[in-house]
Amino acid sequence: MSEQKHTPHNFKYADIFLGCYFTEYLIENYEKYLTGNLQDLLLDIDSLRKKQEDITINPRLFLELKQTFRLLVSLCTARAEGNNISITEYLKAKANNTNNLPNEFKEIENLHKAINYINEKKLVHGFDKEFILKLHQILTNGIDKSSIHGTEKAGTTPGSAYRKNNPKLTTDLHLPPHWDEVDEYMEKLCDFINQENESQYDFIKAAIAQYRFIWIYPFDSENEKLSRLLSYAIVLKSNLNKKDSAKFNPAIVLCKNRYLNQAITEQNTDNGIINRLEAVFKNIKEDIEKVNMLADYSYLERELLNPCINRCLEKNFITENQATILHNAVEKQIIQASDVKEVYSYKSDTEISREIKKLIDKKLILKESMGTRKYVLSLENNYILGELFCILIEKGFVQS
Repeated sequence: MSEQKHTPHNFKYADIFLGCYFTEYLIENYEKYLTGNLQDLLLDIDSLRKKQEDITINPRLFLELKQTFRLLVSLCTARAEGNNISITEYLKAKANNTNNLPNEFKEIENLHKAINYINEKKLVHGFDKEFILKLHQILTNGIDKSSIHGTEKAGTTPGSAYRKNNPKLTTDLHLPPHWDEVDEYMEKLCDFINQENESQYDFIKAAIAQYRFIWIYPFDSENEKLSRLLSYAIVLKSNLNKKDSAKFNPAIVLCKNRYLNQAITEQNTDNGIINRLEAVFKNIKEDIEKVNMLADYSYLERELLNPCINRCLEKNFITENQATILHNAVEKQIIQASDVKEVYSYKSDTEISREIKKLIDKKLILKESMGTRKYVLSLENNYILGELFCILIEKGFVQS
C-alpha cells in the first residue's frame, strides 16, 4: 500500500505526520526525537503524573467535579470546531429538557456521552475497530446528515463502517487514502496504539495517533473530533492503574492545543516533527500542573467553590441563607440537618426538613449516598454550574 502524495507547503493540521515518518508503525522509531527540550518536557510530564498527592475531596463531590469537567470540555471542544452555542444557552436548554434540539446542542450532548463512554470502557483489551466505530456512532447519533459546520456529511452508515467513498476536502493540501485502503490503515493504526511500551512513550503515541487518524480520514464526518477522543483514550488507558488516573483532565487532549498554531507551518523534517511534538507536550504539562492543584481541597475551596457561591449571591441567583448553607457545605464537605438548623434557628425540625428538601429540589445540595441524611454541595444547579464554568475558564483549566 503506497502513501499518496501531498503538496509540500502550507501544511495543515491533518498533514503533520506523513508517510515517510509512519511506515513501520513502531513507537521506538520516535526515540530519536527524545532529546533536548522535548526530553525535558517528557521527564517533567512523567514526574507530574506520578506525583503522589492524595485527593482530599469527598468522593461524591469529586464525582460531581469530574462530570462538570467533562461537560465543560464537551462545550469548549464543540465551540473550537465552530459550534456557537454559549454556556448560558446550553444550560437553559438542558434545564428545560427541550426535545428536538438543534444539531448544535446534540453535538455537545454526544461529545459528553463519548467522553463518559471512554471513561467507562476502560479499554483493558486495547483499541480495535469496534471501539472506534462505537465512538463515531455516539458522536453522530441524532445529528442531521448535512453538517452544520461545512460540507461534511454524517455518512450513510455512521457507527457501522468506515467511509465507502473518497472525500472531497475543502483543501487540496491533503488527499486521504482511497476508501478501500482505510480498513488496512486503521488496523495498522490500532496495532500501533496497542504496542506495549515504556510510559515515556505514552504521550508521543497519543500525539502521533491523533495526527495519523486525521491523515487516514476514516469517516465522512467527525474525524478531527474523533482523533482527539482517541488521543484522550490512549493517555487515559496508560493511567488506568496509576493513582493519578482519577485526576486526569480530558481538556489535556480534547481542547484545541494552545501551542499548535506556532507549529502547524513546520516542514515535515525531523525538526518539524520535534516542534509539533513539543507543542503537544507543552499543552499537556501545563494542564497536568493545573489538575494537580485540584488534589488540594484548600485550593478548590478557596479558588473555585467559594467564589462560585459568592458570584451566585451577588447576582441574586441564591439567597443569603442559601449561600451560608452552601459555604458550610464547602467548608465541611458534608453537612447535616443540624448545620441547616444553625441558619434557621427559629424553625422547627419539620420546617428544617422542608428547607433541606427545597435545597435538594433546586439542586444546590444532594445526598452523599442513598438512604443517608448527610449532604454535599451539588454542582448540578444551572447557576452554580454556569459560574463554575466561567471560573474554570478564567483560571485556564480549559480554553474559552
